[in-house]
Amino acid sequence: MATYFIIEVLQIKDEAKYKQFAQAAQWVNEKYQGEYLIRSSDVTLVSGTIKPERILVIRFPNEQTLKECFASPEYQELMPLRVQSTESRAFFVNQ
Repeated sequence: MATYFIIEVLQIKDEAKYKQFAQAAQWVNEKYQGEYLIRSSDVTLVSGTIKPERILVIRFPNEQTLKECFASPEYQELMPLRVQSTESRAFFVNQ
């Protein structure tokens, strides 16, 4: 059963650090079979009051693979860049 990792980037606080994080995170996600389905800043707010600057959706083969990816030393090393460069929310949904 596929698991979808959904990220709402509410604010990019440091563009250079975010770019560095995004490039490295792509490599790590793909190493763990993550497939980017959506990476877009073309977001239209339909309801609510906060419009994310960017939305990403990454499909993993299953929840276990996603958890292994984010527990990996490679991803853990990148976490400070994400925290420093963005205000964001993330969650996963099982299909």
